[in-house]
Amino acid sequence: MPALNSQLIACADDVGYELRMIGVLGQLKTSTDLPFVGYGLLESLLVHVRLLDNFLANRRLRDDDLTAGDYNSSWPDKGFLIPEERSSIHKKVVHLTRTRQDPEVDKRWRTAGALDAEGNWPRSNAAKRALATFTEFIETLDPYTKELFEPALTDAWKYYYSAFEVRGHVQCPPPPQLRAMLLDNQVTVFIGTGRIIVQEVNGDA
Repeated sequence: MPALNSQLIACADDVGYELRMIGVLGQLKTSTDLPFVGYGLLESLLVHVRLLDNFLANRRLRDDDLTAGDYNSSWPDKGFLIPEERSSIHKKVVHLTRTRQDPEVDKRWRTAGALDAEGNWPRSNAAKRALATFTEFIETLDPYTKELFEPALTDAWKYYYSAFEVRGHVQCPPPPQLRAMLLDNQVTVFIGTGRIIVQEVNGDA
């Protein structure tokens, strides 16, 4: 694999920012007396999830878009969002559309699992899939390139497995000695000597 240029090395920090934001926001609890803060946190998560999905699926909509293929040209176009999830984020968050009030489209999103029966996004599941797919991605990188992303991915998993509240109070400290890796065709997170199997990896994901 050819050596990375200085710009791609610097841009790894931007990818790391996306990972950390997904880790934090994926499990964030919002008090019911601040609903619009809660909406803001949810929508922020959805935007970061969409960005990382674009990155991992090698979607280059503009000449300067960064993708996983910039770091590993053999990485397949493998995002983690289903089409209905992407559509719901586009139509309900990123753009102001008539589709938001279309009951048939809403029903399709719910049937596909992009929204639950109450019309909510499965935020924790989306965040977990994002981090699991990125864990799979960095296992394909050469050691030097992998090191560019590992600290941020480790932080993201720590944040994901820690409960946060809006006012900044952490309910429990981030678990020590956490690492994530691809093991036996599964993304596995190790906390100390314990292990949590996060997601099966298959070619259709």
